[in-house]
Amino acid sequence: MAMCVAPAITYTVPISLTTENIFSIQAIGCDVGKPESNISAATYSIDKTAPASVSSLSIVPNPASHSALLNWTNPIDSDLHAIRVLRKTNNYSIDETDGTIVTDILTNTINDTGLSLGTRYYYSVYAYDNANNFSVVAKASTILFDSSHCADTNNCIIFVTNASYTGTFATPATADGYCNIDSNKPNGSTYKAMIAFPAVRFPCKGANDCTSAVDTTSMSDWVLYPNQNYKRPNNTPIGTTNSSGTFNSLTNAVDPLNPFAWTGLINGWALNAASNFTCLNWTDSSQSGAIGQPNSSNVNTMMYST
Repeated sequence: MAMCVAPAITYTVPISLTTENIFSIQAIGCDVGKPESNISAATYSIDKTAPASVSSLSIVPNPASHSALLNWTNPIDSDLHAIRVLRKTNNYSIDETDGTIVTDILTNTINDTGLSLGTRYYYSVYAYDNANNFSVVAKASTILFDSSHCADTNNCIIFVTNASYTGTFATPATADGYCNIDSNKPNGSTYKAMIAFPAVRFPCKGANDCTSAVDTTSMSDWVLYPNQNYKRPNNTPIGTTNSSGTFNSLTNAVDPLNPFAWTGLINGWALNAASNFTCLNWTDSSQSGAIGQPNSSNVNTMMYST
């Protein structure tokens, strides 16, 4: 409380309370030679509790309009102030200041426009309250595909090559080339090899397990599209990928007649860069490499078989 030491109209009282609580302040007005005024009181609170995160975050890409529609459910916190949506193209935001702000108002939807085809966009969504306490982030990503991608025509096919190869692909381009000259190739489209190459092609962030890692969509040159139906060349459904471009389960085996195929993956769609899992980065046929069983409808066996 300020002391009545000289004539004044206003007083500034420094207060440094950091504990979360409700505090009361009392003040008395006075003047030299005059009675003190009645006591004036006020309360203020220190809020350090962040609101809950948004839930049910979803993204609907629209390649035709170069946009993506985001929807979510807001938390029910009474002091919820706004929702901040951040966008990046190389990874998710590390905090509520990292990235391009798409919206920063109290809403549960936003249509993000001006996006580019073929680029993966990472969205981080934060709820925050009147005291600027930010929630735990909610994450989702998307890619806008044009009509040259099977994801846009719902005609994504997986096949196993008729020819057999040693594990000396060296580069993804070499493996892709084998797919596109193979007699089992079903149509005139361009195909890519579902083989993991350390530091170059993989479905998740390094050695993360795609089915359990928090950040599951930091892929590199991965060949399967997220949230997409895949089928055999004869239209038999194989399964639907998740948001990380991998399968949680399979409806049917990729190819019931082929028992083995190179993958370079282990359980959980994770990448093991050790030489005995990738034929020394696919350069040495005397080394061993990870294989899967295309004739299995078990998703783990399909990608990795010991």
